[in-house]
Amino acid sequence: MSSGRIRQIWETFVRGPEQLKEDAEIPLIIRDLTPGRKKYRMRHVVAVISRRPETLSDGDTLWVRTTVGVRLDSAWAIKIVRELPLDLPGVPYRDVYEALRKAQKMGF
Repeated sequence: MSSGRIRQIWETFVRGPEQLKEDAEIPLIIRDLTPGRKKYRMRHVVAVISRRPETLSDGDTLWVRTTVGVRLDSAWAIKIVRELPLDLPGVPYRDVYEALRKAQKMGF
C-alpha cells in the first residue's frame, strides 16, 4: 500500500566518504533535484542517510557527488530530521562543513 507521499530527489557534495556516517544524524548541504518550481533549491539540514534505501523506507533519494562533481554509482536514502538556518555562524569563505557542525551542535 502506498503512503501517497512523493519521494523527493536530493543531491549533496562531500569531500570524502568519511563525511557520510550512516544511521546517525549528520549535517549536510543538499540541493533539490525533484522536478518542479523548487528544483535546485538548497537547504542546510540534519539528516540520517543510508547506502541501503530499503532501511529508510520513508526516506527520499540522495545522490552523492565528490567535490569535483563526480556522482557515485548508486543512490543513497536520506531522511531529513530538521533544517538548519541558511545563514550559518562563522567566518565567510572558511570551511562550510565546520560551520554546519557548529550549527548542529547549537541546536538549530
